[in-house]
Formats: sequence, structure tokens, C-alpha cells
Amino acid sequence: MKNKKTGGRRAGTPNRTTAELREALQSFIDANIDQLQDDFDTLEPEKRLTFFEKIVKMVLPPPVNPEQLTEPQLIQVLEYLKKQRDDQNKS
Repeated sequence: MKNKKTGGRRAGTPNRTTAELREALQSFIDANIDQLQDDFDTLEPEKRLTFFEKIVKMVLPPPVNPEQLTEPQLIQVLEYLKKQRDDQNKS
């Protein structure tokens, strides 16, 4: 008989180590932005494009296939869209 898992993070709660790593990476980028820009500018156009394609995949979330969403997720999206519409109508 398997043990039921208890404790740990709730679903959707960010991992603390991941958050700390993101913060450290952001600090590094902030402290070295000029050098990073200079290095980027020295790349050949093809390598610049390759770098840009790789970094975009890390920064932007991948597109979501609506067919893979669960019913609660679809309801959440619908509620969000309704709220956006209502907020725009108020403006």
C-alpha cells in the first residue's frame, strides 16, 4: 500500500530555490548590462539571432493549446477574459 503524500508546496507555489536563482540572475544582469550589450553587439548577425531565439524561449511562456486545458483551467481563462472585457467597458 502506498503512502499518501502530505506536506510540501501547494500546486502553483513557486519553488524558493528557483525564486532565489532568478533574483541572483537578475542582479547579475543588472550589474553587467553594459558588458553584456557590448558582447552581444560583437556577435555575427547569425549568432545574434540564434542567441535571441534561445533567450526568448526562456523568457516568454510557450503557447498554450486550449485542448490540453482542464475544465477548471478553461473556466479560469473565461473568468479572466470576462473581467478584462468588463474593465474595458468601464473605461
